[in-house]
Amino acid sequence: MTLILFLASTTLFALPPQLGDLDEDGQATVLDIVRLLNHIKGTVPLSASLQPFADINQDGFITELDAKRISDAVLGITPLPPVLWREC
Repeated sequence: MTLILFLASTTLFALPPQLGDLDEDGQATVLDIVRLLNHIKGTVPLSASLQPFADINQDGFITELDAKRISDAVLGITPLPPVLWREC
């Protein structure tokens, strides 16, 4: 009897715990703002898996308004909304 074993490579990605956490460190920081602005300018696009977390106002577009919302959260003016679709 011959046993054949196939191994599949699976890569798991952690998702940010909140909207606006684009560096996946668990909080809104200046680095998240920089990553968002670089995406908006087209210099360093966000991965497809992070883009939903960059659309803070959930209007379907990633714009300067989303960067403003992250800035307000970093400054403690308003909190970021929770991730409502997260089931983990």
